[in-house]
Amino acid sequence: MISIQEAKDRIEQYCHQLSSEKRTVQGSLGYVLFEDLISPIDLPGFRQSAMDGFALKRADLENGIREFKIISEIQAGPAEDVELNSGETARIFTGAKVPDLADIVVIQEKTEYTDHVLKILEYSSNDKANLRSIGEQIKKGSVALVKGHEVNPSSIGFMYSMGLEHIDVIRKPKIAMITTGNELKKTGTNLLSGEIYESNSATMFAALEQNGFDFSEQQRIEDTLEESVRQVKLSLEKNDVLIISGGISVGKYDFVKRALEENGVQEVFYKINQKPGKPMYFGIKNDKLIFALPGNPASLLTCFYLYLLPALSMISGRKFMNVKKMKTLVSSFEYRGSRPVFLKAFAKEDSVEVLEGQMSFILKSFAEANALVYIHGENRMLEAGSEVEVIPIV
Repeated sequence: MISIQEAKDRIEQYCHQLSSEKRTVQGSLGYVLFEDLISPIDLPGFRQSAMDGFALKRADLENGIREFKIISEIQAGPAEDVELNSGETARIFTGAKVPDLADIVVIQEKTEYTDHVLKILEYSSNDKANLRSIGEQIKKGSVALVKGHEVNPSSIGFMYSMGLEHIDVIRKPKIAMITTGNELKKTGTNLLSGEIYESNSATMFAALEQNGFDFSEQQRIEDTLEESVRQVKLSLEKNDVLIISGGISVGKYDFVKRALEENGVQEVFYKINQKPGKPMYFGIKNDKLIFALPGNPASLLTCFYLYLLPALSMISGRKFMNVKKMKTLVSSFEYRGSRPVFLKAFAKEDSVEVLEGQMSFILKSFAEANALVYIHGENRMLEAGSEVEVIPIV
């Protein structure tokens, strides 16, 4: 049995970044750039007006001219070039191309105007030009977004504004899940005595989806060695990550560990000194990662947040931040046991409350939780007002 930190370190050792794939910009949300993204154009590609107003020569204003002839109106979009002479102006709108000889846009709030005549009511030599210069946002050939950038809604808009259609990203892993247990039945069927509805695959699917991942396949198998060996073999052939729920303990009908051995999986560790989630297994086969997680739902989710999610993030190129914070305990809590423990909790800005229902088969308290309180061990009574370590999970 190894420590929590050693388990994390051993997993990280085998988390190698996956290969690249080409995706549409629209379909790249949550993916990580495989290489620096170079802008193919200047942005903006022409001098733009930043305001609604009037394009002028600043020299005219500096020379005291305050009345101008309006010779044109320029909207955003395709427009003919407008040549301004001294004492002339063009009414212009935000985003429109500024005439070549104009070097200031006076906002319309500082003017009076008719169809043909403009009067400047207010001007200072310190007034902003209200112009967007060519390449002010990004210049052609410059790095627009760096390698390792995780694509978000704003970066999708930025890439569209550069005219990009496809980009190279680090692909996300193909993830398979095998659920074991003869007692498990599909929701919607009638339960016989001794049967329960299977929920771990739905829980894991939702946890993955919330964090930008997805299953490539889900399988539920009977508790036999033959079936376990067969399905592990098939899932490893087609996927990068295999998650197995249940069957990893030492009971008479727990066949997962033997099935992994018979499929040539190399054990990296088995069992972690923690509660819940002690009987967790991690192994590798070539570059494939195998996580055999306890079947109890609270154990499954705890292991997901602590070990599986960081691993998926690392192989996908993401920078995973497992932020720990110190918060004040709202009410007293008695912890009995020597193993480090992760308690389902609800955290507010500066405080945290340990929830009722800490047993590993209970999902209700996990549904109400937004954090885990990490207690390092030792028999102790945690008093209200004491500082505890909190790991956000939402």
